[in-house]
Amino acid sequence: MEPDPETLSKLFQLDSHAKLWRRDEYAAIFHHQLQVSLADLTGAEDRADQPNEPASISIEELLAAEHPPTHALVSLKQFAKLGGSRSDGVLPKPVSAVIYLLAIAKALQSTGTRITEMDDVSLKEKLTWAAGQPWLDDRYRSPLRSVAEKLS
Repeated sequence: MEPDPETLSKLFQLDSHAKLWRRDEYAAIFHHQLQVSLADLTGAEDRADQPNEPASISIEELLAAEHPPTHALVSLKQFAKLGGSRSDGVLPKPVSAVIYLLAIAKALQSTGTRITEMDDVSLKEKLTWAAGQPWLDDRYRSPLRSVAEKLS
């Protein structure tokens, strides 16, 4: 799937006029999302082409996996991109953006696979922004910083 620049642009418009979520709710929303299965988020059912992959893996399990499947990280990235660009407030944009960037960082860190077309400078800037979110704990902040530091 080709990246949609307009959708990606909406994801990073973090100062929306319609604030449906308070900043002090971001940590709870983020941690709740981590417990949701990737299949529930993406609408995917058991994948016939991936018989050994559990259908109910949570985002937290995916991000903690030593060698997560790239297609699962791409699915997570796509969910976050679409969720953050919606005007109906499915997720706060900053939470969606952090999930989006965690998927990208995990792919780079664990498999060396680049699942974004963002250039290194833009990606580093966004990863650094995500790592600086005060509601994000170190378990997720560290990989964002680590990947950002390796980019030129």
